[in-house]
Amino acid sequence: MANVNIGYSKAFEVFDAAIAAGATIEDLWKIDSGDYPTWFIAKLIAWSRGSKMIHNHSQDAASSKSKRGK
Repeated sequence: MANVNIGYSKAFEVFDAAIAAGATIEDLWKIDSGDYPTWFIAKLIAWSRGSKMIHNHSQDAASSKSKRGK
């Protein structure tokens, strides 16, 4: 596979979390400019991670249930 030189940045996770929470372009600009406090961004990321975990566990449970034939 070719290396496309795309790395991970915490900013991607912050933007992903903000968009999942319904952020607008203006909100993303404010986040990028540092207009939101660190504690708020931390809670935003925690909410996003928790939501993804709940979704993934729900999907896993549904998959396990269907494999059991119920």
